[in-house]
Amino acid sequence: MAESGESVEWSWSDAPIVLPVAFQSREWNAIYIAFYLAEYSGSKVIVTHVLEGEEEEHAFAEQLRREIEALAKELSVRHEYSNVEPQSKPPSVEEIARAIVNTADSNNAQAIVMSAHREGLFRELFGRVSDHVARLSATRVVLVETPQSGLKIPRNPKRIFIPVLKEQHPDPFVIAAALTSSAAVPDAEIIVGKIIELPPTLPLDAIDLSLPLRREEREFSSST
Repeated sequence: MAESGESVEWSWSDAPIVLPVAFQSREWNAIYIAFYLAEYSGSKVIVTHVLEGEEEEHAFAEQLRREIEALAKELSVRHEYSNVEPQSKPPSVEEIARAIVNTADSNNAQAIVMSAHREGLFRELFGRVSDHVARLSATRVVLVETPQSGLKIPRNPKRIFIPVLKEQHPDPFVIAAALTSSAAVPDAEIIVGKIIELPPTLPLDAIDLSLPLRREEREFSSST
């Protein structure tokens, strides 16, 4: 942690960002974040699709490709598509995850940004692809969950909440900066909240008077 008054610069490099897609509706927010991070850091996005069998190009896949092209053009972000052919047909969850991680490794990517949402019952029982990627990858993995289909991150978000569970990590702040950096007149409010575990013996009406909690609050406010 930096000393009080010492400036700290948090940023990403210009190494590539791998964006795994299955061309599904809930992936848009992950696409959005990946391209804004790439625009912010000067990176290239590698849009990666693991082929799962005999696939037909559906209308939604065509639409999503057009939206990706439009976003890349708007942000002037370099990107390329990578189709990965697994050995098994259909591939297992583990094989899909390893294909994504191998793509990141072979391209010296600095991050994998991917959607994380509920999948079929079989995959829920044995772990989602995103969970396997997070476990296998040596590089950072940003998982983007969309609570319901059709819910999109707004352009130029006005309010962003960053929860801090234990230690502060730079990546949530870098993502927040990327999502607000393109606004002509940035006016976003970024709220940072420290989640702490209260001692079981501490009465709720004594929280404001607890010296350790007051000290924790001061240190957190200073570091933030």
